[in-house]
Amino acid sequence: MNGMIFAAGLGTRLRPLTDDKPKAMVSVNHKTLLEINIEKFVSYGIDPIVVNVHHFADMMVEYIEQLKVKYNVNISISDERNLLLDTGGGLLKAKKNFIDKKKIISEKNFFNSEKKKIISVKNLILLHNVDIISDIDFDDMQQVFLTTSPLALLAVQKRKTQRYLIFNENNELCGWTNTATNEKIITRKYKQEKLYAFSGIHIVNKDIFEKINKNGAFSIIEMYLELSKDYIIKPYIHCGKWLDVGKLENLEKAKHNVFLVKNSI
Repeated sequence: MNGMIFAAGLGTRLRPLTDDKPKAMVSVNHKTLLEINIEKFVSYGIDPIVVNVHHFADMMVEYIEQLKVKYNVNISISDERNLLLDTGGGLLKAKKNFIDKKKIISEKNFFNSEKKKIISVKNLILLHNVDIISDIDFDDMQQVFLTTSPLALLAVQKRKTQRYLIFNENNELCGWTNTATNEKIITRKYKQEKLYAFSGIHIVNKDIFEKINKNGAFSIIEMYLELSKDYIIKPYIHCGKWLDVGKLENLEKAKHNVFLVKNSI
């Protein structure tokens, strides 16, 4: 499976720590957020990995070169120096890092004798926000994707927040709501709604690049909601440890929580 770490953000919630370095290079117990996630990716055999850069881009590029050597992993850079593209635009810009025309035939989806799509693991991309730390089992998440064959599989939790993704009785993404403002977006009909908080970790099929009809900067949730009108997007419901360390108050919490990777390196 391929991987991408969204690391281009300005890290405004972590100021003043991000006044002189990118969010991805803020440390928890002497290890940067980027390295924590690279280490976990490598422990699950996720390779190649793409990292997008914008804030302190030169510093990030130099640091990524060090991590490539340390973990012996193929890491490429999606450069957003000229324009910060948000998560959806960031994924779209990284398309060239994932789509190698020479490999399209070997990585494409095939069909069995019953005309059911068989998805190649090489056709999957694990997307991960750099400021998220969790004990989510990527192998299990990948297996759920292969079993259910959605266009995207979104890690979600029953967690108190203001913004929720809405799934229907068939566990299909059908909308979004902000409970503080009562704003609601509905993309397909449903009889029963299930509200889950998005965890910033998701798997997509490379086929998604053919279906994105947006340009410039846009959020990936905005993209998923639009795509959910015509394609199946499923939830991956997890119950273990999860922490958004993109804000100062949670950095201190992270220091007292050990999130074990599959195999320590």
